[in-house]
Amino acid sequence: MSGPGWLQSGITLGGGSLASALFIGVVGGVEFLWVQVLAMLMGVVMLSAIAYVTLSSGQSPYKLIRDQINPVLAWGWLFASLLANLIWVMPQYALSYSAITDNLGLSFGSELTNKVVISLAIFAICTAVVMQFGQGGKGQKVFDTVLKVIVSGIVVTFMAVSIKILFIDHTISLSEVFAGFIPSLSHFTDPVGALGDQLHKLPENVQAYWRDEIVSIQQTVLISGAAFAVGVNMTFMMPYSIISRGWNKNFRGLAVFDLSTGMLIPFVLATSCVVIAAAATFHGNPQDALIEQNGVYQVNQQASAKVQSGLQSILDKRQAAVDAPLDNQEMMMAAYLIKRDTGSFTKALEGVVGVDMANLIFGLGILAMGISTITILMLICGFCVCEFFGYEHGGRQHKLATLMGATGLLWFVVWSGGSASYLATITGTIGFIFLPTAYIAFLLLFNSKRAMGDNRPSGKQRVVWNVLMGVSTVAISLAAFGPYGAWNKSVDGIPLGRYFVISFIVAAIAGQIYMMIKRQATPDPVACKE
Repeated sequence: MSGPGWLQSGITLGGGSLASALFIGVVGGVEFLWVQVLAMLMGVVMLSAIAYVTLSSGQSPYKLIRDQINPVLAWGWLFASLLANLIWVMPQYALSYSAITDNLGLSFGSELTNKVVISLAIFAICTAVVMQFGQGGKGQKVFDTVLKVIVSGIVVTFMAVSIKILFIDHTISLSEVFAGFIPSLSHFTDPVGALGDQLHKLPENVQAYWRDEIVSIQQTVLISGAAFAVGVNMTFMMPYSIISRGWNKNFRGLAVFDLSTGMLIPFVLATSCVVIAAAATFHGNPQDALIEQNGVYQVNQQASAKVQSGLQSILDKRQAAVDAPLDNQEMMMAAYLIKRDTGSFTKALEGVVGVDMANLIFGLGILAMGISTITILMLICGFCVCEFFGYEHGGRQHKLATLMGATGLLWFVVWSGGSASYLATITGTIGFIFLPTAYIAFLLLFNSKRAMGDNRPSGKQRVVWNVLMGVSTVAISLAAFGPYGAWNKSVDGIPLGRYFVISFIVAAIAGQIYMMIKRQATPDPVACKE
């Protein structure tokens, strides 16, 4: 029977990971391969620590944090996880719908009919899989097997493309790939790869502008990619996926091993393959964005609307910043920086593996990503409700609560409308705040004698754990509350991020004061025992 690692893979290998890996390959080529590997290593460290705390104490982490650390942190962790599930499930339906209609070519009538029928079919499939969780015996085995097959399918489909690029077409060498797994601080300050080469071809009076623009984009890609491969809802799912399986402290080593084999390896393989494919097709390659007329590059009117608008936006920003005419080299640079979507990627891969194979590979791979993520998001909804109300995990109430994930059925009404940006900003901001908050809470819980008792690590083991957790927590916190994190999140000029951060800090301080008063009134059970 599989453990928590495969469940984590089911959610982390979703549309967000795909989009992030695509843009990493577009901007940094294979030189940025290290980003998501490092991100997932930090994630494995924290999830392993969460598993250690859960299995050692044998108690609900939500209740431990609420009763022993700070109730505000516990409530915020739970509601941020639930909100993330209810909102981020919508783009997963949109991604799956796109794969079925655009890549696999299935249709059931009008556009509205397609959206309704396909969405209901996806929901039915995911619900059927989720209902097997907690059944024990055959039901649990079915759930685990389906999830393993889906995750394995995602990895295999993207590996197929990379194998052709590396070993048949030789577009990218293995030495370049291996070098890309070595981190470099210069990636935060200097343009890399084809972008750096193109920069030197530009007129001197515009080089400073483009250098700042490229470095800013690279920093955004690096920070967001490195910090948020693990979402706040993944931290909530981890302990309860273990508890529901009846694991105890004898399974602590197995939990770490399972996270490595079930989450780290599939994630690294899948995302690295996407980065390699994106680098081979887009890095330093304008693709269909430009067309040459009388020796002058212009926006290609035959390109997709997203490519045209993306390129025009970059050009408008440059012209507003520098009073100088655009030349061909600048047009080329702007085309290199377009943020590509899965549709553009599929079209570009047609030249690598052929039209039919490109659509089949991406259709199946993206559909698997969408279904696996929807399934796990529904499962986490059940965990959140059970913890808040004290229901049994895997029971009837849990199964009913998983149906909260039906909010995803509204994707073509909500996510495609103007409210999408508001929902994404609010949910993203809350996620930014509570991911490092969850890390800090578990770091405190890990070191709490009151909560862990004799199970708290000691000596070198405790030092190693604290160093690893400390590095991960600091990295996540800097990213979350830095210039690209929650603080600067806004909608229509309204600084929602600052309001959320300030409100949370005030609430957390109030929660800490409450805990101090409570501890003074309640003797430490460990101290009393001694």
